[in-house]
Amino acid sequence: MKERMFGEGIARQELNLLFVIDNSGSMNGKNIGAVNNAIRDIISIMPEIQEDTADAVIKISALKFSDKAEWIYKEPKEVGDFKWNDLSTEGGTNLSDAYDALSVWLSKKSNGGQMPDIGGVAPIVILMTDGLPTSYDWEKHLDTLKKKGWFKVALKYALAIGIDTDEAMDVLSKFTGNPETVLKIYTAEALRKYRPNGSWDLLHLSEVLMFFAMDGCASARQALEEKYQEILAAMFALKRRPNRIFHELSDLEQLGLILAVD
Repeated sequence: MKERMFGEGIARQELNLLFVIDNSGSMNGKNIGAVNNAIRDIISIMPEIQEDTADAVIKISALKFSDKAEWIYKEPKEVGDFKWNDLSTEGGTNLSDAYDALSVWLSKKSNGGQMPDIGGVAPIVILMTDGLPTSYDWEKHLDTLKKKGWFKVALKYALAIGIDTDEAMDVLSKFTGNPETVLKIYTAEALRKYRPNGSWDLLHLSEVLMFFAMDGCASARQALEEKYQEILAAMFALKRRPNRIFHELSDLEQLGLILAVD
């Protein structure tokens, strides 16, 4: 793949897409089927997104959890190397262990994680679960995860799988921080219809990957559009001052680029 540059002299970044997948016994049947279908739909469109994305190399990771959490691949895979094998179900729902594994992953590489020590792009994290954890202390582990700099700036979504109670929905909302980013499942064709102007870019990619699941949610659309315009303005400023160091979290959240956050 031809190396491309972002802005003026800024090296092409990695954009990490992470699936956090509940494959516990409560997900048996149509629930795990919905998860497998959703991931296949997203993966099916990723090659054309990568082909049109000039700003980043997309890398994909998947964490499954039942009695314990386990990464499907030890390291993030580029789009062409990520192969999906449908998951089966077993065991309990140890959401606490999943949050711990994600917390380690979102650390800097020098601290045993997968995120860059310097530079980087805010990751996209998608939790897929029925919202029924069997680990009683999951909120404590979520609080620890929320302290991670990369988690704070990550674009966080959750796919509600067969959820029909407020209690279960609350589990997902606490992960994303916003009930409007707890989403329904749509198809790859629904995703394609949001393709902007026939091509993709880094900013639209992070928005579009889950934008398709907000169909009909006007407030979510407006919020995403406003955020997109803010990021465009910040990127324009960065191109004029490429050596500026962003220390404040507000700057990092606005730009979506991070320097040495852990």
